[in-house]
Amino acid sequence: MDYFALIDVDIVMSGAKLAQKSCDDYFKISWNTSSSLANFTIEIISDDWFNPSLWLKKEVNIIVNLRKDIVFDINATVKKGNVKISVPWGASVNNVEVNNVNGNILYDFDNCVIKGNIVGNITEGDFKLKSYNVECTQDVNWTLNNDGGDFNMSLSIS
Repeated sequence: MDYFALIDVDIVMSGAKLAQKSCDDYFKISWNTSSSLANFTIEIISDDWFNPSLWLKKEVNIIVNLRKDIVFDINATVKKGNVKISVPWGASVNNVEVNNVNGNILYDFDNCVIKGNIVGNITEGDFKLKSYNVECTQDVNWTLNNDGGDFNMSLSIS
């Protein structure tokens, strides 16, 4: 395989003052694989994105499919929006950290292997953790902080 991950970024924007604009006017997207630590970043470069008077519709979906034979660290920082991290059957993940100012976080670990620590921080939003038959290869620290919202956990250990 010649890739670290398959990344699908879907951005839908419609509304006032968007004529003749492209996603590059609002987002800087970079994928750096030049070092041993690969890094994918989407950065907002225009404050217009947060001005509700300019928007009729806005939606950003980022789907990242990681190779199963590589153990990844996953780090996501979001100012506004929801984050879902799913680690499927038989896959391994190292450290996972998500920081979200305004939105929800869902961790879904299903019959996978966790080799690092799990961190989640929400300022305003809901936190949901689903963990089924997870194998931990070391002592794993689960640090989950939610300053304003609901917390829902569903755990099952075989």
